Amino acid sequence: YSLYVTRDGSLVVFTRWGVNIYNRFSNNFARLKDNNNLGFSCAEEGKDGKIWLGVSSFPKIAYVNIANNQIHTLYIPQLKSQIFNMCCDDKGLLWLSSFNQGVFVFNPYTHKIVTCLKNLLRVFKSPYRNTLYGLTSDQKIVLVDSRSLKVEKPICNLAEDVVSINVTADRRLYFLTHDMILSLYNLHTHSFDKREIKGINSVYNITSLLIDRQSNIWVGTFEEGYLFIPVSKHTFDIDVPLAEHFRNQFVTFLTSDGKDRFWIATRHN
Repeated sequence: YSLYVTRDGSLVVFTRWGVNIYNRFSNNFARLKDNNNLGFSCAEEGKDGKIWLGVSSFPKIAYVNIANNQIHTLYIPQLKSQIFNMCCDDKGLLWLSSFNQGVFVFNPYTHKIVTCLKNLLRVFKSPYRNTLYGLTSDQKIVLVDSRSLKVEKPICNLAEDVVSINVTADRRLYFLTHDMILSLYNLHTHSFDKREIKGINSVYNITSLLIDRQSNIWVGTFEEGYLFIPVSKHTFDIDVPLAEHFRNQFVTFLTSDGKDRFWIATRHN
């Protein structure tokens, strides 16, 4: 269902049957013990040395103890909907994006919810100075202050529903919308650059978006594999052939491990 890469390069793989950790040194997977069949939706490595997991069976959250690869669950009564995204700020607090309750700020040291920002759909982090950005319910991108735990001024307005957001280290925000418009917002010039992606059958079949270090764009699709959009074609309308050996594949997630290797998760094991 999803992939996550830890700071040391380990790959965490979420499947229907549980959580697996890939060790790049021994080139094998270890299945983590989960006796409760919780169902996991997302992950984030905390500053406390644990990997925190979003759980489908709310009101719970889980974490992995790296020392023994055991999964531990916590009961958090405020969580009444599934957590689909997490990010960790400079202080070590976890920002938990829920489906219909807003964004919770969770302290992993005290195991307590600090506050809830109900007007936000999700919070995401930029590699540039670990800046936090938020997407509001009325499709605005806002700056989020991790010290005061408050939403600051809006940065830009988005007219379309956003499917995926990606922030790069050179302070560019990439948005992919349901109607297949790829928008790039430059935080230096405060301007938009919109490009239409052509050649995809359905407007609802985008699953993930990844921008690599060379600014090439990778797009995962519902049943047509993945698109690779080279940086040379960013200027004009994009009409890119699908990767031939991944045709008819349901790509659930794309990620990079920082060594220019790309991991592509599919529904076909």
